[in-house]
Amino acid sequence: MNAAVYCRKSTEQNVATEAKSVARQEANARAFAITKGWTVADAHVYVDDGISGAEFEKRPGFMRMMSALPRPPFQRLIVSEQKSIGREASQTAYVIKQLAEAGVEIFSYQHGGKLLTPRNATDKITSNVLGFADEIHREQDSERMHEAHTRLHEAGKVTGGRVFGYKNQDVFKGVDHDGRPLRSHVERVQDEMEAAIVVRIFEMYDSGLGLKRIAKTLTAEGAPSPKHYRRTDGLEPVVGWAPSTIRGVLTRETYRGVVVWNKTRKKNDWGKWAPSDRPEREWIRTKVEDLRIVPEDLWRRVESRRKDVEGKAIRFESGRISGRPPKHTTVNLLAGLATCAVCGGGLVVETGGKKRGRIPEYFCHRARANGACSNRLRMPVSDMNEAVLQSIEEH
Repeated sequence: MNAAVYCRKSTEQNVATEAKSVARQEANARAFAITKGWTVADAHVYVDDGISGAEFEKRPGFMRMMSALPRPPFQRLIVSEQKSIGREASQTAYVIKQLAEAGVEIFSYQHGGKLLTPRNATDKITSNVLGFADEIHREQDSERMHEAHTRLHEAGKVTGGRVFGYKNQDVFKGVDHDGRPLRSHVERVQDEMEAAIVVRIFEMYDSGLGLKRIAKTLTAEGAPSPKHYRRTDGLEPVVGWAPSTIRGVLTRETYRGVVVWNKTRKKNDWGKWAPSDRPEREWIRTKVEDLRIVPEDLWRRVESRRKDVEGKAIRFESGRISGRPPKHTTVNLLAGLATCAVCGGGLVVETGGKKRGRIPEYFCHRARANGACSNRLRMPVSDMNEAVLQSIEEH
């Protein structure tokens, strides 16, 4: 009889043991299948490593397994425990029901081959109680992790990723049973080259230059910039500075020796990844003078200018706008939807030059903001909107 194996190791499991690794789970599940006389094909081994049990749609191995329903090529599913399926009680119960209705029985090899598929009302209550316990354990893990990060932050240690201007340096303390050094924590140390660029950005802004001009200048010079996140659409990120990146540098208090943490909440009440801002009263500020890059007087001058400039816009006689105009409802059909075919950046709308009649035109935001994209094509809004609407009508 054909069987499948599902293995998952969560980031919530803070006890790193060999027994919890997905490789070990797979080996144990296959060994259990042999004792039962079941056959496990390699194509029916589904693995998710380092993904929260509260996530379901974001687990590629899990989604591939569920895509085989309602006529799966296997009749048994082997897992280590019920929490391998999920650690959100209501969703886990629904997944078990979907598998049962598709004719798939679920077995836990850690509990002597216990059947996890409910057969009656009592089994359902037992399964729901177990799911509730798994969810409580997940929440407790999250709370302990938050408390640990709070202690690290208050001690001036790194609790997040890398910050431009600094290098993350591992600090080791003691050795394990094999004599290998054990990492105690991570500390930030200044990167001289990047720190010099940070100071220069503050000085340029203090001298009267705007965000866009600073971004274009640094990009043209090939100055090192913060590392970009890997894009999900497959396109390579454009290297360089953008006005938004410059604004981020000017507002980061770390450069004045004050580290701010707990500004965002990473997950929602259901345990899913959904970052949201926390109220400022929950922010935790820690003074770490060793991290200071920008002198206090320069910081205060820049902060004062930002407060005077932000939210204000001036239109010169030539038609050029300086500053950030107030946001308003867009009337452009493709704003926020269309992207540049060269770099993948979004298209924005701006009024063309006097020679072109000052008509609204679509233009690559990255080419305009910092010159990082080579696409200089401009398309009148009316022409592109008409072409899109005509294509929609034809279909």
